[in-house]
Amino acid sequence: MKSQLIYEKVKAAYEIFNNLQQPNRLKIIEVLHRHTECTVGELCEHMQLDQGLVSHHLRILTKIGLLDVRKNGKYMHYSINYMRLAQVRSVVGDLADK
Repeated sequence: MKSQLIYEKVKAAYEIFNNLQQPNRLKIIEVLHRHTECTVGELCEHMQLDQGLVSHHLRILTKIGLLDVRKNGKYMHYSINYMRLAQVRSVVGDLADK
């Protein structure tokens, strides 16, 4: 049972790292870390990328749990889910200790 739990944690961490291989996704994380929270439009300005492309990456990062979304009127505000990052860090740390 314990090995199944470890497998699930490693699988979740792998999915995150696999999705972070794309440079624009890492840049989104970097921008959000610097600015705490941004709308799609603000991210487009900071990254100088098309809204469709940024929205695509935001959907993926949100799906894997790295981003939180807060709706304010017609705008969606994105921020980093630091608790999720801490979980991934913990899994990697556990594997390094073995």
